[in-house]
Amino acid sequence: MPEQSPIGLADRIASVFGWESGRIPNTEIAAVQIRSRWVALPHLSYGLWPPHQTHRELPWQQLLSQGVVWRWTGKDKAFKTASWLNLNQYQPKAGLRKKLLQIDHAAFKLELGTHALLQPFWLVYAKRLHELGSLPLPKTFFSALLDGFKEGHAEIFVLYHKGKPIGAACNLAIGGFYENAWFATLKKYHSLGAAYFMHEKMISHAKTARFDIYSFGRSTTGSGVHQFKRQWGQ
Repeated sequence: MPEQSPIGLADRIASVFGWESGRIPNTEIAAVQIRSRWVALPHLSYGLWPPHQTHRELPWQQLLSQGVVWRWTGKDKAFKTASWLNLNQYQPKAGLRKKLLQIDHAAFKLELGTHALLQPFWLVYAKRLHELGSLPLPKTFFSALLDGFKEGHAEIFVLYHKGKPIGAACNLAIGGFYENAWFATLKKYHSLGAAYFMHEKMISHAKTARFDIYSFGRSTTGSGVHQFKRQWGQ
């Protein structure tokens, strides 16, 4: 029998797919068990709690523990890296400020909510995953996040352009840690700066809500997505 998960959200997610929930052996990492494999949960799989007290960018090498096998990704078998900002010290750098000033903010409308925004969020998220040749997680998974994250809370942002949803984010928060766990903007609107606009607005939201850390989530170390996130940091 797997050990009880340290985070109740694992139970809710496992129930969506008929999996077992618990913790990865020899760690405190909340996870679900798929057949004989343990899969760490998004947002809660750093192996350190709270994660931001130790590292701003946390390569997966630092999480390896005896008896745990981690999945490699990318052609060069790169590790994943989680990138975040200390909101108490954050000031956008000159290059980033220039890009933000070039965006036509009036062209966008950003909405924040939960279940009421689930459908437009999922449509944008699923379409972007299809653009990338990947399969999206089911809408029931995100519904379970919104209902089941009792230790913290989950919320959704949807970005509109001329009344059409073109950007989407699902964010998770616990304690002083606020993470953008899923993010998508449609390729057609990248030139308008939709991704920059959304992240800067979500960072502002996290600061106003008095969170200490804004996390951009995980990405393959050294990838284009990782470099995009680093524009907000060092």
